[in-house]
Amino acid sequence: IQALVPALFSLEPEPEAVCDNGKIRLLAKKTGGRITVIAINRSLEKVRTGIKLPGLSAKDGIEVKFENRWIAPDAGGSWSDEFAPLSRHVYEFSM
Repeated sequence: IQALVPALFSLEPEPEAVCDNGKIRLLAKKTGGRITVIAINRSLEKVRTGIKLPGLSAKDGIEVKFENRWIAPDAGGSWSDEFAPLSRHVYEFSM
């Protein structure tokens, strides 16, 4: 959690984050030129979902924090990922 404190307590306006699955809960935070998106699967099912921040896109890919992996967004800046039941992913990228 300490690694997320700067984003969680950022006073900058929160970007809008949307996904195509109602089982996923999103929180997007802006800190300087970085965006952090916390996504949580609240269901007991494995799900795949698309995530987008309208008007924003990652410059150099999206880091999935704490998982040692990167995701390449599509041309529109959105990405998709798979969630195990009751799991979370934390995404971070530069604008």
